[in-house]
Amino acid sequence: MSFIRRVFTIDPELTPPPFGTCKYLILDLETTGLEPKEDVIICGGFLDYKNNRAYVYFLPDPMDHAKFWRFLRNTVLWYHNKGYTVWAYNNDFECSFLELPETIIRDLMIYRVSTYTIYEDDEPAHEIPQYFRAKMVSTALDIIRHYYPKFFLKKDEIPKKLNEFIEKILKDYMISNEIPKIYYKKWLLRRDPSAVDAIIHHNFVDLFLELWILWYFYEVIFNIRDYLLNFAEKTFNYLPAEIEHYLGEYF
Repeated sequence: MSFIRRVFTIDPELTPPPFGTCKYLILDLETTGLEPKEDVIICGGFLDYKNNRAYVYFLPDPMDHAKFWRFLRNTVLWYHNKGYTVWAYNNDFECSFLELPETIIRDLMIYRVSTYTIYEDDEPAHEIPQYFRAKMVSTALDIIRHYYPKFFLKKDEIPKKLNEFIEKILKDYMISNEIPKIYYKKWLLRRDPSAVDAIIHHNFVDLFLELWILWYFYEVIFNIRDYLLNFAEKTFNYLPAEIEHYLGEYF
């Protein structure tokens, strides 16, 4: 099959500290649009956290999209069968395009939580939580710059090397909405190699940032686990089997 492959070896100093089993695969797809029945996958990336490597594949000729689709789908299944937990940000998208069940690809979607107040007789009665889907890039950057020092380094600043790397990769980062246009106009019409570089770079940056969201996800789960165990011990002395079953999926 004719496609372009790039391999990125990630410096361990730029990744989160080891967490969980470390056998995680992060998947990210770039497509010509949002309709799985009409659009095709033009770029697919895999970040293997256990080996600190990212593999990004680009489709030069859309006429080969069916072969490319099978390759990406089979790669996900291969890692899954090897015991990896596969993650994607907004897994509905990846599951729809690859025609895989959500049991194969887990969801890294993040929500921002806020509250709004219910008023009765012009007086505040109670607050109701509301949730907003967060943009991946800004959310991941918040996690790296704020929660990483808080959880792991116990100080106010992230390491200089990591901060410089983030600034470097974001400098030429292209937003997702530009990818179809770049693919059609710069690559298919002009065969401009800078289009390939830009799309692959975008995919790699997303994989890298999604890794930090995954780390944060596990930190939250660990804190919830500790809270529940402590709460159950002090209050009820028992932990419901359903909660234990849920936590068991992650530990």
